[in-house]
Amino acid sequence: MIAAGQIVWVYDGVIRPPGNKMYVCLCPQNGLYFRINSLGHWPGSVPISQSDHPFLDHDSFIECNGPLEVDDYSIEESLRVDGVLGELRPTLKTLIIEVVSASPLLPENYKTLIITGLS
Repeated sequence: MIAAGQIVWVYDGVIRPPGNKMYVCLCPQNGLYFRINSLGHWPGSVPISQSDHPFLDHDSFIECNGPLEVDDYSIEESLRVDGVLGELRPTLKTLIIEVVSASPLLPENYKTLIITGLS
């Protein structure tokens, strides 16, 4: 079972080229996740440092502009193959909550699920 704030590999068919990306679990009951990217050129991107999160190969960014819905099968496969890669530091969870709370792009129901999950 995965918990909010934990990071896993997820196959992402939307990125080019398609492949595995690190995803941050926000609300496991609803399958909500944020994608981790190398670049932070999306609104609401939050930096995540490799020095505080040693599972990263380099400093990266968490896309906090909209959660992605991931099905249970994909998460179960990820956990079976790679397990949990790591977990967000409490200070980063707090920063994400602040960004999500202030986001004009996120619907209130998503804000509530994310904030509750990461709190």
